Amino acid sequence: MKKLSILASLLLIVGVIAGGSIAAADDDTSLPYFTDGRMNAYDIAAPVVIYCINEDVSEGAMQSIDLYAQRYSDGAWEAVLSVPAADILEAMEVERDEAVELGNEYGYAVWLNTDDSVTVVAPADASGNVYSYTWNLDDPGC
Repeated sequence: MKKLSILASLLLIVGVIAGGSIAAADDDTSLPYFTDGRMNAYDIAAPVVIYCINEDVSEGAMQSIDLYAQRYSDGAWEAVLSVPAADILEAMEVERDEAVELGNEYGYAVWLNTDDSVTVVAPADASGNVYSYTWNLDDPGC
């Protein structure tokens, strides 16, 4: 178990160094974060990376929500789910008393909540911990 933990830590460090997409704020009280446009930029150990894909960044017209994860032991990141903006807008038009699942693939799911916020859920890890991340569609980057 300890070897697995050490290996996971090393993979994270190598990925951060190789990707070069992590930054630290000037303020010592701030956490490091990714600068590649992901929604969960401050969640460095997240098992899934969440992007709002925009057709035209200047206008902020969202095209889809895309999820990437390391599904296999080779450490390669791959696309696991893409939810088109049309599906999100269609679900928003329906009055609902509970969250609506917009997509689910390989145990990764995207949910539209009753307040029109979005939640991504990843499968449980080896310890049984489930990762989730929630944001509003009008947040920066989406």
